[in-house]
Formats: sequence, C-alpha cells, structure tokens
Amino acid sequence: MPPDVSTRPSRTVWALLLAWTVPGLLQFIQELTYSRAHGVEEIGLVHSAALLIPSWLPWMLLTPLVARAARRFRPGTVGWARTIAVHVPLLVAVALTHLVLIGAVQTY
Repeated sequence: MPPDVSTRPSRTVWALLLAWTVPGLLQFIQELTYSRAHGVEEIGLVHSAALLIPSWLPWMLLTPLVARAARRFRPGTVGWARTIAVHVPLLVAVALTHLVLIGAVQTY
C-alpha cells in the first residue's frame, strides 16, 4: 500500500531543504579550506559539519514568510511608505527568530 500523501513531505519542503543545505555545505567547505590553508587547528570534520550545516536550516521555516511579505507588500503596489512600514518590523522579527532558532539548533 502506498504511503499516505499527507505524511510525505511536499516538493516545496524538499526544495527548501536543498536550497538551505547548499549554503551550509559551502560554508563548511570554506571553513575547512580556510583552516587548512592557514594552519588553524580544525575542530573536526563531523563536529564542524554538524555545527555549520544545520545553522542554515532555520531559513526553511522563515523563507515562506519572507516570500509572502515580498509578494504582498511591493513598493509598486502598496507604496514605499507602507512597504517600509511592513518590511522593517518584519526584518527585526525574522532576525530575532533566526537568532533563537540558530541557538536552538546549535545547542541541540
């Protein structure tokens, strides 16, 4: 019997997972390359990957919110004043949420 469709992750979830895992991998490679090139003591591949890659994953949760605000509050449709009035508080909320999620991911 095929799995229930409601329990399978959607394509959007997989796309977001891939989209935010790639920068984590790139940061991991950058840190590894830098530490080897400059003779800095490495913290270990597994530990480094486990720390850096998941730190990008909270953006999976924040991306739909940011995309929706960007579509709904465009300067050309609602004007610059309203766009700024919505985007600046949203920016602060997203930044604070990101910090909390990063803290949760890195302490887990």
